[in-house]
Amino acid sequence: MSDLTNALDLNHNVVIRASAGAGKTYALSKRYIAILDEFACHSRGKSKQNWLGPANILVITFTNKATAEMSGRIYTDIHNLIKTGSLEIDGLGQDILSSHNPEYAGWVQEKFPNARILTIDSLCAKILKENAIEAGIDPSINIGDEDEVKKIVNSVRDSFFSDLHQNKDEEFGKLILHLNLFRIRAAMDVLIRKPYELLQWERQYSNQTAEGILAKWKEKFEPVARIQDAAQRIMDAVLELVDIPMPEVFESYLSGLLKDLEVCINATDPNMHYMDVIHPQLITTTGAYRKQISNLPSQKNWKGAGYDIGDQKKVAHVLKQCLEDLSSILPEDIAEKLFTTVDLQNAELIVTLLKIHKKFKPLLQKKKLEAHRLSYHDVIVLTYQLLKKHPQIAHKYSQVFQHIMVDEFQDTNDIRWQIIKMISSEERLVRGKGLF
Repeated sequence: MSDLTNALDLNHNVVIRASAGAGKTYALSKRYIAILDEFACHSRGKSKQNWLGPANILVITFTNKATAEMSGRIYTDIHNLIKTGSLEIDGLGQDILSSHNPEYAGWVQEKFPNARILTIDSLCAKILKENAIEAGIDPSINIGDEDEVKKIVNSVRDSFFSDLHQNKDEEFGKLILHLNLFRIRAAMDVLIRKPYELLQWERQYSNQTAEGILAKWKEKFEPVARIQDAAQRIMDAVLELVDIPMPEVFESYLSGLLKDLEVCINATDPNMHYMDVIHPQLITTTGAYRKQISNLPSQKNWKGAGYDIGDQKKVAHVLKQCLEDLSSILPEDIAEKLFTTVDLQNAELIVTLLKIHKKFKPLLQKKKLEAHRLSYHDVIVLTYQLLKKHPQIAHKYSQVFQHIMVDEFQDTNDIRWQIIKMISSEERLVRGKGLF
């Protein structure tokens, strides 16, 4: 079955995957006509106020240019159909022209300016303004002046940081301790620009401790690693050297390493102790295993300290063999994925940053509403929250939009898809037909 045949099948939800220029937009415009054919049949014998038409088909695009091109293409098809009586696909559009309902074609052309061919931002703005009371906004609010919104964000953020600093806020102090002000500002800007990611972070981390977050990360991402085997292999090598006479400094180093290994083997979290304390001694700055322990004195220094150079060679051989074995026991590509206290600190920073942002968020939103301005990011998030909180509103739109088509679906992120799902669901399930 061809993509075009699929596109004209209105009995199922359809996804078309094709490369650029393969005709996806053409297929979408022809599906629009096929839907109007179906609507024409549905409207027979009914009064005009009960007819289905362009207002009942939602086409979502991702740029204003795409919206204009799509509208123009579909209107041209409708105009040519009415003028010539046919399109290039046999039979397509004939129900629109049917003598059973001779007024329908002209009515469709008349109502086409009300067609719902919109960017996702425009759709969300429409939903918010039509449900302004539930959304808690003024329906006349200005949407989309990103430069003005950015000025508000910068002003509120800088004032907010200044207040935190003057009041010696504890969370802010923690951030300053690990990050400079530029990095904190950049982190806050990311949270502002990526609202859905922020929602996900808030759900995952807001009520978590840093230790809890790290435990989840480890459970999800940390590979199985033979840490205790690696520690034991190093311990065996060190114990093999204890009876060899050696310079006091190196003997002291091995003694300390032995104690660290004993702690690691018996630790509650041996992975983190090993990666924090022991592993860094064995690798280069690139993460590759060293050819030799860097603390091992050279033969010249060993001999200069009054010890047998043959013993240095024995020690070097034992340690070199140990490092070679470790590359098999704990390969570099596994070791680099293991968590350390740096990751625990990062988890603590996430918790702290979210606490700071929780204080900042209502201040920013209040100032935007006072300035009568919302960004497109705000519109997307507010629409998501509105539909989530008021499922009856989502249901209302699902009844209006009998068919929903999404152009360039690969550009749809999670929050946009959630919005589309909510207005195309029946009994909380995505309906079985009408999606393209």
